[in-house]
Amino acid sequence: MLDALMLDGHGHHPGCPQHGKDVAPTLGESGGSHLDYFCDCHNFKEPLILKNGTDIAWPLGWQQEQAADWREKNGLARPSEPGSGP
Repeated sequence: MLDALMLDGHGHHPGCPQHGKDVAPTLGESGGSHLDYFCDCHNFKEPLILKNGTDIAWPLGWQQEQAADWREKNGLARPSEPGSGP
Protein backbone atom coordinates (compact mmCIF):
# COMPACT_ATOMS: atom_id res chain seq x y z
CA MET A 1 0.00 0.00 0.00
CA LEU A 2 1.31 3.45 -0.90
CA ASP A 3 1.84 5.76 2.08
CA ALA A 4 1.12 9.45 1.52
CA LEU A 5 4.17 10.26 3.67
CA MET A 6 6.36 8.70 0.97
CA LEU A 7 5.14 11.17 -1.64
CA ASP A 8 7.08 14.28 -2.55
CA GLY A 9 5.46 17.71 -2.39
CA HIS A 10 3.80 17.20 -5.78
CA GLY A 11 2.26 13.81 -5.04
CA HIS A 12 4.90 11.70 -6.80
CA HIS A 13 5.94 8.42 -5.15
CA PRO A 14 9.43 6.93 -4.96
CA GLY A 15 10.14 5.08 -8.20
CA CYS A 16 8.16 7.61 -10.26
CA PRO A 17 10.36 9.39 -12.84
CA GLN A 18 8.94 12.71 -11.56
CA HIS A 19 9.68 12.01 -7.84
CA GLY A 20 11.82 14.71 -6.25
CA LYS A 21 11.93 16.82 -9.40
CA ASP A 22 10.67 20.37 -9.48
CA VAL A 23 8.00 19.47 -12.03
CA ALA A 24 4.48 19.80 -10.71
CA PRO A 25 1.47 17.89 -12.03
CA THR A 26 -1.55 19.73 -13.37
CA LEU A 27 -3.18 21.70 -10.57
CA GLY A 28 -6.91 21.97 -10.04
CA GLU A 29 -8.81 25.14 -9.24
CA SER A 30 -8.84 25.78 -5.50
CA GLY A 31 -8.85 29.49 -4.86
CA GLY A 32 -5.61 29.14 -2.91
CA SER A 33 -7.01 27.13 0.01
CA HIS A 34 -5.49 23.83 -1.13
CA LEU A 35 -3.84 22.20 -4.12
CA ASP A 36 -5.23 19.37 -6.21
CA TYR A 37 -2.50 17.43 -8.03
CA PHE A 38 -3.47 15.53 -11.19
CA CYS A 39 -0.73 13.57 -12.95
CA ASP A 40 -0.47 10.62 -15.35
CA CYS A 41 1.93 8.87 -12.96
CA HIS A 42 -0.57 8.72 -10.08
CA ASN A 43 -1.26 5.01 -10.37
CA PHE A 44 -2.95 4.61 -6.98
CA LYS A 45 -6.65 3.76 -6.54
CA GLU A 46 -7.71 6.21 -3.84
CA PRO A 47 -6.98 9.93 -3.40
CA LEU A 48 -3.96 10.58 -1.19
CA ILE A 49 -4.02 13.48 1.25
CA LEU A 50 -0.55 15.02 1.36
CA LYS A 51 1.48 15.93 4.45
CA ASN A 52 -0.11 19.36 4.99
CA GLY A 53 -3.57 17.79 5.36
CA THR A 54 -5.30 19.81 2.62
CA ASP A 55 -3.47 19.13 -0.65
CA ILE A 56 -4.48 15.93 -2.45
CA ALA A 57 -2.82 13.79 -5.12
CA TRP A 58 -5.63 12.39 -7.28
CA PRO A 59 -5.53 8.98 -8.95
CA LEU A 60 -4.92 8.74 -12.67
CA GLY A 61 -8.09 9.51 -14.60
CA TRP A 62 -9.79 11.64 -11.94
CA GLN A 63 -11.15 15.01 -13.09
CA GLN A 64 -11.65 18.27 -11.17
CA GLU A 65 -15.41 17.74 -10.78
CA GLN A 66 -14.91 14.24 -9.34
CA ALA A 67 -12.22 15.58 -6.99
CA ALA A 68 -14.51 18.40 -5.78
CA ASP A 69 -17.29 15.88 -5.10
CA TRP A 70 -14.88 13.65 -3.15
CA ARG A 71 -13.61 16.62 -1.11
CA GLU A 72 -17.16 17.66 -0.22
CA LYS A 73 -18.24 14.10 0.67
CA ASN A 74 -15.18 13.66 2.91
CA GLY A 75 -15.29 17.04 4.65
CA LEU A 76 -12.31 18.51 2.81
CA ALA A 77 -14.14 21.03 0.65
CA ARG A 78 -12.96 24.60 0.44
CA PRO A 79 -14.61 26.69 3.20
CA SER A 80 -17.43 28.89 1.91
CA GLU A 81 -16.08 31.98 3.65
CA PRO A 82 -12.90 33.03 5.47
CA GLY A 83 -12.73 31.64 8.98
CA SER A 84 -15.21 28.84 8.36
CA GLY A 85 -14.34 25.19 8.49
CA PRO A 86 -12.10 23.20 10.83
